[in-house]
Amino acid sequence: MKVKELMTKSVNACDEHTNLSSAAIMMWDGDCGVLPVVDGKEKMIGMITDRDLSIAMATKNEIPKDVLVGEIVEKGKIEAITPDDDVKRALELMGEKQIRRLPVVNEEGRLQGILSINDLIRYSTPDSPELSDQDVVKALKAISSSRAMA
Repeated sequence: MKVKELMTKSVNACDEHTNLSSAAIMMWDGDCGVLPVVDGKEKMIGMITDRDLSIAMATKNEIPKDVLVGEIVEKGKIEAITPDDDVKRALELMGEKQIRRLPVVNEEGRLQGILSINDLIRYSTPDSPELSDQDVVKALKAISSSRAMA
């Protein structure tokens, strides 16, 4: 089964000039916990999570509308997959890197969508050779393991 069959195609994204208040609103409106950060050509430059926003707002001692995404996003360190990758490869990467959401990009690095562990949970079945419940649980256990023990 290919990533493109399960990924969320309509994804909110921001750029590094978006302020944290706007990013939080985008996450709220999109019912998501992550925003891809893209440049003017929709090329991925990073990811920002709701956790990143929370920590930045708590530690910067500034008004969120005065802090830009570019000040807190970790640029260049992007784990991503392509629409034609196999979902089992995505699960391996999620478990290995302990991440719940992977941006889906094309050959040029342009955002195509997001594949989340929730997407995979919704489509897994007990005995599917393409995406079994056991495959997803194994990845989720790896994602959820303590980083201190990893």
